[in-house]
Amino acid sequence: MRSEARDLLDEFEALKNIRKPFETVWDDIDTNLLPNIMKLADTSTPGKGERRDEAIMDGGPRYALSTWQAGFMGRIMSSGFDWMTVATSDEDMADDRDTRLWFSKLNQAISMLRNRSKFYPQVYCLFGVAGGLGTATMYNHYDLARKRMGYLLCNPWEIYLADDENGDNDTVFRLTLMSYKNMVTAFKDDTLDPEVVKLADVAQSRHTETPVLHVVKPNPNYDPRKRDKRAKRYASWYIDVEHESEIRRGGYAVMPYSTWAVDKEVGEAYGRGPGWRALADIKGLYAYAKTNITGSQYQVNPAMD
Repeated sequence: MRSEARDLLDEFEALKNIRKPFETVWDDIDTNLLPNIMKLADTSTPGKGERRDEAIMDGGPRYALSTWQAGFMGRIMSSGFDWMTVATSDEDMADDRDTRLWFSKLNQAISMLRNRSKFYPQVYCLFGVAGGLGTATMYNHYDLARKRMGYLLCNPWEIYLADDENGDNDTVFRLTLMSYKNMVTAFKDDTLDPEVVKLADVAQSRHTETPVLHVVKPNPNYDPRKRDKRAKRYASWYIDVEHESEIRRGGYAVMPYSTWAVDKEVGEAYGRGPGWRALADIKGLYAYAKTNITGSQYQVNPAMD
């Protein structure tokens, strides 16, 4: 019998083909503007911690992207002011003193949860990725162990998207790498392949990374009357890609992945940001800079006949 994990992996292959045309431009933007973003599970590119900025001949484009990030943080999402509050739309309730006091305490609690988390540093980085590639995704969850909200900016190369009939993102496939040690820690109460548990106990392989696929999409069995995780609005699976097996099945009441597509064309799931529009100018600037450097070198050290 065909497994659900295998069906999800087949769907993942289809989403990879849909995203492929965007990847050509992403490669160009990564090389010329966002060299620190690394493709996962790709041995043809430099690894973690290695330099990838050899193509950059002028700092102007990266400074411009930093200005874009700082502008959004300073004007829209600064931690110095309440850029988001919760209130009631009922005018009679809004006039009630106790109701206003309750909402005031609620907004204070929300602000405290944000400030205790890594929200603001992660959002600053999100603006950078969105400004370059046009699409940025953050994973939002509540960290029960630390009793705080968790916000994690996803590597854009991890994320595969699909939209609903209204053009809104409702499906996320996230392919990430996890060490065997972290898999055993994160999924200690779930179904792990025996080989994963075995490799996590071996010193030489404990920190070796393997691909794990997280799938979140609308739940066909959604039932708001039930409290079961499998009846939530969004169904969730964690898949061990190497062994093609399901690790965990659950659900979410709301989509845990927040995706910002800056400029989105009709019928496309991914956005296009300022980096797309400026790419030709950036490459031209680097060509001019390289020519000027070469010319200057010939002036001070001319070729000998």
